[in-house]
Amino acid sequence: MHGAQSAQVRAVWHCEDVLAQLWASGAFDDAKSIVDTVVLTDVGAVRRALAAVSDLSAEEARRLVSQHLAPAGTDLHSFTPPDFHPHPPSFLPHVTHPATRLWALAVHRLWPRLSFRTAPPPATPAMPSHPSPTLPSAPSAQAPRGDPVHNSGGEGGGDSGPVPRMQQQEKRGGGGGGAADSGVVVQGGSLLALPHAPVIVPGERFREMYYWDSYWVIRGLLVSGMLDSALAAVRNLLHLARAHGHVPNGSRAYYLNRSQPPLLSHMVRAVHAALLDACAQGEQAKQGGQGRAAVAGEEGPADAADGPAGTGRGEQAERLVREALPVLVREHEFWTQAPHGIAVYHPPSARTFHLSRYYAMWTRPRPESFPQDTETAALALQRSRHHLRHVHHSCPAASPPAALLERAALFRELATVAESGWDFSSRWMRDPKDLTSSHPSSVLPADLNALLFHLERTIAALAHSLLSTPSPRPPATPAATAEGPEGVAISDMSLAELAARFAELAERRREAMDVMMWREGVGAEGGGHGGGGEAGREEGRGGGGVREGRWRDVWVEPRGMGGADGAAAAQCGSHCEWVAVQRPLASSTCASTEGSSPAPSEDVYASDYFPLCCGLVPAGDPRIDLVVASLQSSSLLLPAGVATSTRFTGQQWDYPNVWPPLHHAICDGLLLTASPHAVSLARQLAHRFLASARAAFERTGAMHEKYDGRHRGAVGGGGEYNPQVGFGWTNGAVLSLLDLFGYEEP
Repeated sequence: MHGAQSAQVRAVWHCEDVLAQLWASGAFDDAKSIVDTVVLTDVGAVRRALAAVSDLSAEEARRLVSQHLAPAGTDLHSFTPPDFHPHPPSFLPHVTHPATRLWALAVHRLWPRLSFRTAPPPATPAMPSHPSPTLPSAPSAQAPRGDPVHNSGGEGGGDSGPVPRMQQQEKRGGGGGGAADSGVVVQGGSLLALPHAPVIVPGERFREMYYWDSYWVIRGLLVSGMLDSALAAVRNLLHLARAHGHVPNGSRAYYLNRSQPPLLSHMVRAVHAALLDACAQGEQAKQGGQGRAAVAGEEGPADAADGPAGTGRGEQAERLVREALPVLVREHEFWTQAPHGIAVYHPPSARTFHLSRYYAMWTRPRPESFPQDTETAALALQRSRHHLRHVHHSCPAASPPAALLERAALFRELATVAESGWDFSSRWMRDPKDLTSSHPSSVLPADLNALLFHLERTIAALAHSLLSTPSPRPPATPAATAEGPEGVAISDMSLAELAARFAELAERRREAMDVMMWREGVGAEGGGHGGGGEAGREEGRGGGGVREGRWRDVWVEPRGMGGADGAAAAQCGSHCEWVAVQRPLASSTCASTEGSSPAPSEDVYASDYFPLCCGLVPAGDPRIDLVVASLQSSSLLLPAGVATSTRFTGQQWDYPNVWPPLHHAICDGLLLTASPHAVSLARQLAHRFLASARAAFERTGAMHEKYDGRHRGAVGGGGEYNPQVGFGWTNGAVLSLLDLFGYEEP
């Protein structure tokens, strides 16, 4: 069905009764395959067909599904990126080992398999060409709204046609209503319209673009010489942010209730730098008499679509800045206004700081994980009754409103964990053995706030860069005016004022993180003494008076509500006064990992070192050596990479899994310090991971979502779905690490 459709047609992911019946039938082995189907008739017809069958067997369910629903994946069309070349010129010149080079080329050639376009292909929104005289801010983050995007063709491979709009129904901080379905692509699916091709997906069950995955995809595309594809990825995310007030978790309607780690500023900077490099290379070729007319598909990203090599890249770079800057300001509002941004009192310093947390706008089971969330809620209710029976020696009748409130609070926390990207991990749990104790909305994450520091620095840098253009002027934005960070109206700001304001905000955040999150001590203070087994201890602990330092998440609670449960904290809302507290663990000692010695008194997480890649400590800062010493003694460093945590829980974002994006971020951060010791460690860690990923590829023929850090070539496990292959961010991380550090077979 093409063209306009009613919301009823598009709401299959929103109908819990339909999801429950289809799941119970046994016709699907993954709930995500249900919500990714495409409605051929309408949801009412599906509901009536299900109601007509008293005992729905898997076979009967499959028959009904085939009549009313098209399978997951039919809302995407294969698309070969025009800038893809099987043998790209200047590909990894420092990788000369034959076997490694063959593997790198095999990874590079996976891009077309993961490249799609939405159906039908929407138009490509143009970058602003008629800037307004001022820089209005985004609409208030309390009420995200869509805005029309006018299209005139351009980079990214998009075709002409209307772009549906999504209008957000739920207000910021609202309950669990969700979004209207009026912006998904045609055919009654859940897929959001993306105006540029290719849309690169992670692989297998992940049939859509994801927010933070895209950063590592872009890093890999740039190594592959696919600059146009990288630019298309950034512009798709900018489109989503303009349309919905924030970048959603992924390009599905059911993901609009949450975001993911905000790496958009990293992506803009990476692509902007690549455009400037291509421009400089074009100018050098032109000066040397080597300019030539660009031929589409001939030699990759150095070609512009409108002149000699690199001629149009400089213009594209400036246009990207003008398109991105107002969107980044809107992104900043989303993450710094309530409910994401909160003021927290810090008792040791007797000061109040403004920092950010994850907080999903959702109080129902996640549609894509409907059975898992429903089961988790049932387990929570069972444990709550057991606790009441133990305390009161009876099981009093539960108050229905209270039970519903607790259930809604749990669903919000589960969705909030998904917003963090770390779903699931002991990092968010009050009891590391109990998933129902997850409470990420009570955590100020070190990595999230480091990313926002980078965002603030990027806004300042981009605004400053426009000042040096021949005719400095603010970029165009929608005509709405709103208050910016901390109540400052930015609609009347000049570029100079904008640059100064966000530079100041970045320094405030750096100070807040230094006071509240930075941990420094002697030996392995606060570090892990176990959790990594013999493999984790091979690095040495650096005791004997060696000083160490790292950043730590900060737990908070509503002031005056010590130990408040999830429902009470939810009732408190975003206008509470918050206070930093000790992490409320269920027991005083941590559970040991499989086969390890006694576990640490405080867990260590890879996120403790993530701030390095956000530029929180500049080159030459004496804290660099403290961070390196802490990382080396952390028990995170395993034979096949950097483990996610020092605690074994069976959750996928814990020991012993190595996640390519985290591993890459730590290596990248160490490299950015320019410290010889840190760079040497980064190279060692990069080579460990590359050796493992290559061994797994040779054994299985696939690139994997995650790996087991204990054994070279072992694939990771855990989580609420089967291990996936493909895999977008792994391919990007591998190509980027090969580019940064090379790799020769030992």
